[in-house]
Amino acid sequence: MIDHSYIQRYWRETDSGFPEPYLGDVIGWASWMQHNDNVVSTTRVADPDNPDSDRLVSTVFVGIAPHPTQRPPLLYETLVFNDNTVLARRLSATRSEAEEAHNNLVVNLSSLQ
Repeated sequence: MIDHSYIQRYWRETDSGFPEPYLGDVIGWASWMQHNDNVVSTTRVADPDNPDSDRLVSTVFVGIAPHPTQRPPLLYETLVFNDNTVLARRLSATRSEAEEAHNNLVVNLSSLQ
């Protein structure tokens, strides 16, 4: 038999930017997510292949563990978009790791120009 007591799927971010398990039900968690700013950072970078277009680097706190038994949970997602296409994706466990992933992708994209 599997011990499910350690599985935590829903998370919230404290005011100081640290993730903690959300102990309420999914409706309460969804309400918390709706009423809090979960954007860590967004940056537009010129698209070197198309001067009329930008690439968007977006990093957010998603608050849901894609693999609830994984520790630490990967609760932050950084995506690079070109129009409606996802060009890159990074998952991070902490806000500081997410900020670093975001900044690294911005630097890498900027160096392509």
